[in-house]
Amino acid sequence: MPIALTNSTSFGTVFQQIWEWTLKNARDKGTSLETMSHNYGTPIVAETADWWLNDVHAAGLKPETIQEAFANALNQEEVLEGQNGGGAGMTCHMFPGGTGTSSRVVKGGEGSEGVEYTVGVLCQSNYGHTHDMQIGGVPIGKLVLKEKGSPVHMPETPKETEVKGGKADDGSIVIILITDAPMLPHQLVRLSRHCAVGLTQVGGHGVGTNFSGDIILSLSTGNKTNERVLNTPKNGISVIESNDIKIIKNESMDTMFRAASEATEEAILNSLVAGRGGRVGHKGIKLDGFPVELVGELLEKYRVLV
Repeated sequence: MPIALTNSTSFGTVFQQIWEWTLKNARDKGTSLETMSHNYGTPIVAETADWWLNDVHAAGLKPETIQEAFANALNQEEVLEGQNGGGAGMTCHMFPGGTGTSSRVVKGGEGSEGVEYTVGVLCQSNYGHTHDMQIGGVPIGKLVLKEKGSPVHMPETPKETEVKGGKADDGSIVIILITDAPMLPHQLVRLSRHCAVGLTQVGGHGVGTNFSGDIILSLSTGNKTNERVLNTPKNGISVIESNDIKIIKNESMDTMFRAASEATEEAILNSLVAGRGGRVGHKGIKLDGFPVELVGELLEKYRVLV
């Protein structure tokens, strides 16, 4: 069952198209309805609002476009970052943002059983003002504003809205973390909280505002269990059966916490770097791209090399 990220006006259409894709995929594979019922899932769709750059009255995706995206996702070798996919039209710290990815590989195992686990993060960034942005502890947003001769301690370019305040000025971010480390739900909740730590490494004090819709989802593929019972239920009553699973030890979670935080931070920055070409939105709104070269010079000046 796919997890999909999109814009606000396409939420319902994407949800329905996941069902369409799932049913067609099952038919093409000859999967019976009985088997499908044992592997039932509900589509997961998250959204961020792109109505500053995109026309809210014309931004709804067509079903055929969504199906094409699903087909491409199965064949492409890498995730297209920045203003691609659900990230099209999204802004991050007043620059084109959108889709960003990053990962970390951590060592696991006991004794001679050396294994490696991957912590992968995909984000859809659509939040923040420039003056809140930081990289490596350097207030890079304020330094960029200073270089441009813009006010440093206030929002630099208020979004044009008919009503003062509201969600249009706050934005949001969706963060998806997937790992092959064997973890239980309560451990994944803890891991999600450390994605938020990574978010603050870029957004500083400007994240988590009242209208901000920040969503973090973490899941593990580390345990492949068989949920079908071997005994036939009688009168609706089944004989209790169980699965054996592995879980990582809580005392070794710190490594996962750091990986989640670092990968989230880098995914957000990658969404900005990928959008450095700029974006022209509806009504002629022009958004300059993230000034990668200038930021590199400022980081080197303040002795932060990334």
